[in-house]
Amino acid sequence: MTNETDNNPPFVIVNQHQDWWKPYIRADAYPDIVDKIDNVMRRENTPQTCAEADRQTKERFKRGDVVQLKGGGLRMTVAMICIEDVTCQWFDGTKLDEHDFHCDVLRLVGPDELPF
Repeated sequence: MTNETDNNPPFVIVNQHQDWWKPYIRADAYPDIVDKIDNVMRRENTPQTCAEADRQTKERFKRGDVVQLKGGGLRMTVAMICIEDVTCQWFDGTKLDEHDFHCDVLRLVGPDELPF
């Protein structure tokens, strides 16, 4: 920990290019926090770049897929995918609605769950 006489602020930008996901915390001031975050972010299948995140999302969902929130709700159609955001559309009566959802909150609706 830093003491009150330390003139350096505890938050600085660290290595944005290679480790863009790291928070701006000084490793010398908070090594345990940096280590914990590093361990979480280096888990298998955690995207390290925006392009990798986009590829992983597009492997899970395709335009035209029928999806639903993992917590339930209306069935929606995937309209667009951008990095980890999935734009879904659905009809509320006769009105077309649209919203962006993070890919982790959606699940594919299986063929046996479709009404047609």
